[in-house]
Amino acid sequence: MSTKYGSNVNQTDLSSLLSSASKLDINDANLKQKMKQIQQGFRDLESSAKSASTQVASFGEKVSHAIKSIGAHMIAGAMYGTVFSSITAGFKGMIDIETDLIA
Repeated sequence: MSTKYGSNVNQTDLSSLLSSASKLDINDANLKQKMKQIQQGFRDLESSAKSASTQVASFGEKVSHAIKSIGAHMIAGAMYGTVFSSITAGFKGMIDIETDLIA
C-alpha cells in the first residue's frame, strides 16, 4: 500500500497491522476472528489512503487551473484598463478643446 499510495498511508496503523499479522498463532482459538479484524484493518487503511489520494489530486487540479487562469485574468484586466484609460483620455481631450474654444 505504501508503494501505491505513498505518504497518504498512515504508517503507524500499517505497522500495527503488520505486527498483528506477524503475531498470529495457528493454535490460537480466536485465529479466525483475529484474521478478520486484520483484514478489515487493511481495508479501512486502504480506503483512507484512497480518499487522501483523491483529495490531494483534486487540490492539485484546482491549483493548476487557478495558475492557468491567472494569465487570462491579467490580459482581461489589461484590456479593460486600456479601454478605460483611453475613454478618460478622450474626455480629457474634449474638455481641453472646449476650454480652448471658450477662452
